Amino acid sequence: MQLSEQQKEAMTTVNGQVILISCPGSGKTSTVVRRVQYMVGQGIPADQILVLTFSKAAALEMAERFYKLAGNTEMAAGVTFATIHSFCYSVIAPEYQLNVRNILGAESQWMIIRKGVEYLKRNEELIMEIRDYVEFTNSCLREISVINNNGCDWNTYQAETCPTEEFHKIYNLYEQSKQESGKIDYDDMLKLCYQLFCDQPEVLEAYRQRFKYLIVDEYQDTNKLQYMLASKLAEGWGNICVVGDDDQSIYKFRGATIENILSFEDEYKGCRVIRLEQNYRSTGHILGAANAVIKNNLGRKGKELWTKGDMGEKPELYVADNEHDEARFVASQILGLYGKGASWGDNAVLYRMNAQSNALEYAFKRNGIPYRIIGGTRFFD
Repeated sequence: MQLSEQQKEAMTTVNGQVILISCPGSGKTSTVVRRVQYMVGQGIPADQILVLTFSKAAALEMAERFYKLAGNTEMAAGVTFATIHSFCYSVIAPEYQLNVRNILGAESQWMIIRKGVEYLKRNEELIMEIRDYVEFTNSCLREISVINNNGCDWNTYQAETCPTEEFHKIYNLYEQSKQESGKIDYDDMLKLCYQLFCDQPEVLEAYRQRFKYLIVDEYQDTNKLQYMLASKLAEGWGNICVVGDDDQSIYKFRGATIENILSFEDEYKGCRVIRLEQNYRSTGHILGAANAVIKNNLGRKGKELWTKGDMGEKPELYVADNEHDEARFVASQILGLYGKGASWGDNAVLYRMNAQSNALEYAFKRNGIPYRIIGGTRFFD
């Protein structure tokens, strides 16, 4: 892959603070991988480079692409590619004598909250009427995660799920259950790691000496605690590169704050800002539509997606009267393409929330269109 001028700049700007604004389809992963390759090639010890991502799949993909690019040499194998949570776990595990059996899975967390709610209900301490225990339990879990990921004082936290006093009791029961069983959840990994860095400066300094170059991917979806962890690590040498796109922040419901990426230039005066605006994935008309939509976003750095590729077909906009009219239109489009020789599998339907599959599935069944649901459950199941 031949790099653009912006990608070359991102690859070779190694020291100091860098914010890499990576637009969709702009070759972000390739740029980050080549940046790491360039750093190692310039004589920076591989084991001094820490690349943090948000998913295990992303960390593995970056590592595999880097090892392939670098020839999988012993020197290159020293680079650390990890999720933020797995990095924090590696820090706290020896300090707190933890192993994987100490980690609560999502199902176990949910059951603890549900038991806490039922306990309060039996003892008539939970005075509100709960119609949907599943959604209520999920809401409590989300709020607990917000508290832990944003360093809130749970004693003064104003709950949205239920009366604050009752929520505090649920939170207390949840924390008490974890303590009694010797378990931690994924949010605790971040919290305990940050506390360890604050309480034991020698531990923090050891990691600063070990990792002198920090790269943080998907920075627009970091929460307050993740931001503070990255800042603490970077304070030692000041070599931090954050990668993200302020127009792609999607995890606010999990405590992510877009302010982390928007305020990066204020925190690090004189940092290098590099925009990857060239798109290698989409056609010109698609990018034109995307630019027209995202320019209306409030609180953004500003960018313009472009491509050297073809303009392609114009996207079609159909304004439906309701969900049934929408489903009918989608089915008619698929039937029309099938009649022209396309296969059923040539079509994909994207919808915003699971409940929308109801009308679509009815329309498909009425018209004999076979389908399968990806990442969810069929409405009829």
